[in-house]
Amino acid sequence: DARDAKLAALRALPRRCATFFDAAESHFEQSPAWRRLGQVGIASARHALEKYVMGKIGDWAFESSRDDAKDAALRAKCRALATFVTPRHLDIKPSLCNEVVVHIAKDELLRMDRCRAPSDKVDCVVKCASVIFSALNLARAGAATSSSSTSSSERNDAGTTTTANGEDGENGGTSSTGVSTKSKGDAPVVIHESRAGADDFLPAFIYVVLHADAPRLASNCAYVQDFHNPASLMSKNGYCFVNLQSAVEFLLHLEGNQIGMDDAEFDQKLADAMEAQRHTDASAASRTRPRNGNGVVPPQY
Repeated sequence: DARDAKLAALRALPRRCATFFDAAESHFEQSPAWRRLGQVGIASARHALEKYVMGKIGDWAFESSRDDAKDAALRAKCRALATFVTPRHLDIKPSLCNEVVVHIAKDELLRMDRCRAPSDKVDCVVKCASVIFSALNLARAGAATSSSSTSSSERNDAGTTTTANGEDGENGGTSSTGVSTKSKGDAPVVIHESRAGADDFLPAFIYVVLHADAPRLASNCAYVQDFHNPASLMSKNGYCFVNLQSAVEFLLHLEGNQIGMDDAEFDQKLADAMEAQRHTDASAASRTRPRNGNGVVPPQY
């Protein structure tokens, strides 16, 4: 019937779109007018074509990737976890946890559901990740500067420059904080080599996802996976998107022993938080139900 035909069409849509975009890219490569642009230009043309087409059919195409059950499970668990999981549980240093940065990063992630084209959704993830990386790099640079200032003061007091292996010398060395020092006359030159890596970024990213309360997050990830050009995910964009997928799966299957909590304690806190959330949702739903002429909410059967 019509319903079965629609479902079949939706299931086939990712494959049909990929076939169309691949054929268009092949045409660009074979056309003399397009070939002169080179691979970068052809990739940009495919990107623009994908963005235009998916901007037109995005709402319908999203239905083929939509997973309401997974979205609801993820959102409910994140809301519950947010009530008792702290940065300490995720091994996030206090100096790296800035609530203003978290709020800005959350706003970027929330924009993802309002975009139609897969590339626009990925751009939101990249902007979210960039906010986090910038904050982490600033925090680490500040800590390194403070540490190097203290070390420099100690060296001036001692009247000598100490290398990383404890030997005195004029060429300087690298301290345990990742700050390299070189002597230039009487004043040491500080070279910061420390930048935020995956060990710092992923926990902070998970914390942002946890508190973002983003709607249809699992479905949005599936939609990007189904309709975005795989070659476009082989770069920084892909790194950020893979980390989002990792954060979603981590939170969806999180257990107590993964964050240093007793499993029984974790399960109890999670159950209590989810029960409280159900009561909150039920109360909100009752306030929005239509009332009769006497202002009484009619019973539901």
